[in-house]
Amino acid sequence: MPVVAPVATRSPTGDGPGGWLTWWLLLAPFVPLAVIAFEAWTSKTGDVPRWLAIAFVIWFVGGAVVTVRLAMARQFRPYSTFVLWSVMTLVGSLGGIWARSLFPKDQFAACAERAKPLIAALDQFVADFGKAPEQLRDLVPSYLSRVPSTGLSKWPNWNYGPVSGEPYELLVSCGSMFGFDKFVYWPSGQYPASLYGGSTERIGAWVYVHE
Repeated sequence: MPVVAPVATRSPTGDGPGGWLTWWLLLAPFVPLAVIAFEAWTSKTGDVPRWLAIAFVIWFVGGAVVTVRLAMARQFRPYSTFVLWSVMTLVGSLGGIWARSLFPKDQFAACAERAKPLIAALDQFVADFGKAPEQLRDLVPSYLSRVPSTGLSKWPNWNYGPVSGEPYELLVSCGSMFGFDKFVYWPSGQYPASLYGGSTERIGAWVYVHE
């Protein structure tokens, strides 16, 4: 009597070998890389499509739920899930570091160029009165016809105020989902290697703070 080999069947829920849950788990390590790299790049351009960023987050959370589901299935051992999540974390972290090193400096160089009339007005105010104005609006209309914008569509406004050892500080807060980067100008042009909890990268007379 011939022996009939058992035929593997796919679970109706898709958690068997070859099911959609299996494929989702196999692709999961690439999800945080895509999320972090996407956000780290586009958050600095000022044109982040929020709906797409939210879609990436939902995808990542879904992957976490699926991983737990697969860990409970007979076909997967706990150590396999642990290894995949470890790889996911490593790849995502390295991807985020790599993506942040590729941010477009030209956009912030253009922002620094756009700020030159504003900085000239601030410096002239300091020369005339011996101190910086309390707010940028004090420069209008004697020194400027209007306060210019940063030119960055996501962060159009300047943050301005006093800072220790400087007449004033001009700053653009480049907040995002994964960090609180800043673009900073001090009149002296002397910046520490670390500022606001992040490393600094020189762009002209300014520094970009990578948190």
